[in-house]
Amino acid sequence: MSGGDYPNLKKSEGLGGSVHEYGPSLEEIKEKHLKRQRWGPGKFEGPYGFRKQTFKRSFIDKNPKLFAGVFVGGFLTIFFGPMVYSWMIRPYFKPTLAELYESELRKQRWKEAGIWDSPFNVKRPKKD
Repeated sequence: MSGGDYPNLKKSEGLGGSVHEYGPSLEEIKEKHLKRQRWGPGKFEGPYGFRKQTFKRSFIDKNPKLFAGVFVGGFLTIFFGPMVYSWMIRPYFKPTLAELYESELRKQRWKEAGIWDSPFNVKRPKKD
């Protein structure tokens, strides 16, 4: 085989014209590159014909154990907080006069209703 059987792939006319005898010219390539830089890749210009979808993961999906711990801890704090406060923290403080007065009124009402002595077998006073 002689060298004349193959096409000439050398650059012709410097960088101004077409790089090869076939394909887009250098100006067309530059235009396409600038357009892609400005607007990003087109809808159908990806390697597979479509743009690759990127799904953003939410905080819950990224940190499931942290979310579960915060959610359960918050629920338990809201639900059992007053009870824990009254059992563990409140006994170390002296009750105020208003709280003592309210508790005495409550005790008096319960005695009148018959609940104070026996809360499971309520003995209501007879009304005439």
